[in-house]
Parts: sequence; C-alpha cells; structure tokens
Amino acid sequence: MTPVPRDGPLPLSFAQQRMGWLHQMAPGDMAYVIVDALRVEGRLDTLRLRAAFETVVARHEPLRTTYADNDGTASQHIHDVLAPRWIEEDARTLDDHALTRRATALVREPFDLARGPMLRVVLLRRGHDEHLLLVVVHHIASDGASGVVLLREVQAAYEGRALPPLPLQYADWS
Repeated sequence: MTPVPRDGPLPLSFAQQRMGWLHQMAPGDMAYVIVDALRVEGRLDTLRLRAAFETVVARHEPLRTTYADNDGTASQHIHDVLAPRWIEEDARTLDDHALTRRATALVREPFDLARGPMLRVVLLRRGHDEHLLLVVVHHIASDGASGVVLLREVQAAYEGRALPPLPLQYADWS
C-alpha cells in the first residue's frame, strides 16, 4: 500500500459510513463513544500530559479528522492540526456521588463529527497527588484495540520517548 493524496476530501470507509449514519440517527447516543477512566496518583505535570495527548493526535490522522457532507456525499477531512478537547477541573470539593455526576456529564457531551475533535480529555483534580483522567473518543476514530495503543503512546510521549511518524494511516487502508 502507498499513501493516498491528502489534497482534498477523502471517501469514508464502510465502517466510517456506518458510524456517521448512526450518529445522525442518534447524535447523543453513548453506544458509539469509548471511555477510558484512569485514576492517576502521584505528581502529575498537566502541561506535559496535555502535550503528550497533542503529540499522539498529531501522529494518528483519525483523531484529527472531521466528517462532513459534500454535495450529498459524506467525506472525511484530515486536518494538519486539530488538538483534542482538553477539560481540566478542580474536583477536590466534590464527594464521590457529585464527582460521578460531573464525570458522567462531561463524558456524555455529544460529539460534532463535522467540527471535531473526535477526542476529549477530561482531567479532574481530586487532590494534590490524585487525579481522575477520562479519555473519551468517538468510535468513528477509534476502537477498543486502538484505545490501548493511544494510552500506551500517551504514556511514552509523557515520559519523553520519541514516537516516529507512521508510514501509513487509516485513510490509506480504507
């Protein structure tokens, strides 16, 4: 396989078409939203964590792709830069029930496939050395196996390890 040109809108894969159609039918449906919740204990450099997510998004085109209707044909547009949505809140005053309600509300915010981004990162501070990290991604851009790769690469980027560019992306395959 060779990379396809990125000089204009690209057709959707069959899986992307299905996800787009399902999203149109029920835009707020959580069935096609993947959520990873991680408890992070110890010192956390939030600026470095945010930069790590941005590094991984820059590496994976589906995380910086939007989906639109161009004259009746759905297409994907891969952006050179599209940072993940970053939400950081102080949740130290919330009891467990209130924290759950707040986290649920942030996770349930609908995605806009035409505007993006497809990745939302929520960091809720529980204490000086305790955080709740929610990684929320629309299924049009990721799946369960990809989520494992995403978290592994975020960890590597956070630790300062280099992530080489990928020779092929999902759009080349689809």
